[in-house]
Amino acid sequence: LAAQTYQQLLDGYPQHATAPAARYGLAWALVDLGQADDAVVALAPLLSDDSRRRGTEPGDPAATHELHIASIELLVWCRHEQGRPDLAEKAWKALEALSPGSERLLASARTVSAAWVTAGQPDKAQALLDQLAEDGALAPAALVEATWVALDAGDLQAAQDTISRALTLAADNRDVAEAAFFVAEAHFAAGDDGLALPLYHAAASAAA
Repeated sequence: LAAQTYQQLLDGYPQHATAPAARYGLAWALVDLGQADDAVVALAPLLSDDSRRRGTEPGDPAATHELHIASIELLVWCRHEQGRPDLAEKAWKALEALSPGSERLLASARTVSAAWVTAGQPDKAQALLDQLAEDGALAPAALVEATWVALDAGDLQAAQDTISRALTLAADNRDVAEAAFFVAEAHFAAGDDGLALPLYHAAASAAA
């Protein structure tokens, strides 16, 4: 019903000031219906260079910018749903250029990473998260995400490397501590107490 309502608004008032917002709402409604392909088509006008020069209201450049960024975020999710991690990462790079160092960039990186893992290419997920970790503000969170990817892939050495970097940057971060605990558990299960014990201690210190 929501998709139909948005489409009727766009059909009847394609030039109305609220049309871009209605188009964004249509795309979300289509995603909710499991129609990611159609959602990508609906988003296309909001992703063009010209869309950044048209506001949701006359003379509202801030709203224009926000809608453009939100549309890219939604595109990342659509590409994930389509099983196209390559296109999801391409959209993410566009978001990175417009919103560097932001929490929304991290959130979309998680989506792209999940798409690569689902596609059976965790190394691509690791590479993306390593790139994000170059951003000082997002580094601990990006490294935690990379640690989870490595653990899920059974790459204990990569997990050890990333969590060690994260602990160096933010030893008192609880998310880092949680990831360190699970890397320690993996080492313990593998019979490597020498690597497990320092991580157990680091996790306990952060949780204290």
